[in-house]
Amino acid sequence: MTTREIEQHVKDIYGIEISPQFVSRVTEELQQQIVEWQSRPLECVYPIVFVDGLRVAVRTEKGVLKKCVYTVLGVSISGRQEVLGLWIEETEGARFWLKVFNDLKARGVSDALIVCGDGLTGLRNAVESIFPHADVQLCVVHHIRNVTKFVSWKDRKPLCADMRPIYTAPTVEAAELALDRFAQSWETRYPMSIAAWRNHWNDLTTFFRYPVELRRMIYTTNAIESLHSQMRKNISNRKVFPTDESVLKILFLNIRNFTNRWTKRQGWDIVMNQLMIIFGDRLRPSLIDA
Repeated sequence: MTTREIEQHVKDIYGIEISPQFVSRVTEELQQQIVEWQSRPLECVYPIVFVDGLRVAVRTEKGVLKKCVYTVLGVSISGRQEVLGLWIEETEGARFWLKVFNDLKARGVSDALIVCGDGLTGLRNAVESIFPHADVQLCVVHHIRNVTKFVSWKDRKPLCADMRPIYTAPTVEAAELALDRFAQSWETRYPMSIAAWRNHWNDLTTFFRYPVELRRMIYTTNAIESLHSQMRKNISNRKVFPTDESVLKILFLNIRNFTNRWTKRQGWDIVMNQLMIIFGDRLRPSLIDA
């Protein structure tokens, strides 16, 4: 809401008249809270980190621009989800992600075991630079959407059915056989769909290295998409934001409200024991601090 809208809203609901200056002072206090939240210390290790973007329209000197608010969501060793920060950018790339991960590192994050995203430009290079031992997993759900983007409507359902054995296979070897069968059926008609799988195969199949319980958590970025879905509902009436700061204010309030209800991820105790077997040396410093 704008300053004038807040002023009128309080008057309509409570019968109280407040000045635009009062509203500005209140929102300035909120801005200070956001700065403190964006710079707060973080845990030294996050087993899983999710990254995704939310598109918003912002008024600038160049006119109204579509910007992306990038959210980084971490799952701590205790199994609780935590939004690590928000960043607004017109374009993405390795330099931008380098800034994001350097920010996380400066706030105390020394390692991330698995980073999950949807093929964001430059993400892998930045992860390798700041957290060189981290595994990168591309979101399979996002990938399926991209694969079917240029598939005719009548072919979409059977094509998706033939694609399912690839990402539900028990092993990466079985997934490769399923991809070969998928290619035999559809490569002549949709070569771009097959090429999309082959070009990103290593990052799409990272989850096969892990036990089944962990695979379910990392093969898709649903955890962060659920948060963005709630955010979209709450900003749907705002077609254009006046500034970047106004975007951060409303999303910060959304995050604060949603995360108060978050509990430990279901089945995390089993996953954490598996992670300790796989990454024991990298997790022990964090467990000692905890």
